Amino acid sequence: MIETFYSEDLFVEKRTGHSRAKHAVVFFHGFPGGGTRGMDLGAAVHEHAGLTTFVVNYGGLGQGRGSFGFLKSVEESVAFVEQLRAGGQFAKISLYGASWGGLVALNAASRLGSALGSLILASPFSLLPSQDHARSMLLELSKEEAYPKGLKIEDAIADINLIQERFNPRKAVREIVAADGVMVMQAKKDLQVPPLVNQTLVPLFTTPIDYREVEQDHSFSNRDALIHTLLEWFN
Repeated sequence: MIETFYSEDLFVEKRTGHSRAKHAVVFFHGFPGGGTRGMDLGAAVHEHAGLTTFVVNYGGLGQGRGSFGFLKSVEESVAFVEQLRAGGQFAKISLYGASWGGLVALNAASRLGSALGSLILASPFSLLPSQDHARSMLLELSKEEAYPKGLKIEDAIADINLIQERFNPRKAVREIVAADGVMVMQAKKDLQVPPLVNQTLVPLFTTPIDYREVEQDHSFSNRDALIHTLLEWFN
């Protein structure tokens, strides 16, 4: 069964698990992503692992409503995960985050405490850039079709500065305790988040971690290989 709804401005696609419904997996995509980004992963994990899945589109991206903001994407996503925990419906909640979604997932995981099952990251954006580097990255990303038209680069940089203070992934990682472990998949062919970035993230974890450098690009374009890895992990 597929259900869609909004949580603040987030668009969420939910599939209720058929054999392990009390274990939820929440998927957070990168920036700018697209309207269906992550839905293939949610569908596969639901169908073949029997888990309940939630695929999130941030406000202003894909099917999310309102305007996009980097700070808003983190705040609303963290609040959504905290609501899932508070609802008491799930025995455990696992998180998957790709690129920007990795930063989101790290922060959400740090607030789940003992309710966190697994944390799975795909080339996570785990080190916030300098203002000059952020400006350069945003100028390049603004050429993509999915880039939100109303997002001003200076506003985005201001958001990133606030995230550095309030949602710094290098601080969040120290608060994470994952009952079923952490997997970090780092793409070898990654120009946006080079392997060195997440090689320096790994020692900061205080929970068991499986770090892998994989034959992927930053978008993890080989979806079959990615899905195979996720199913192996959850099964």
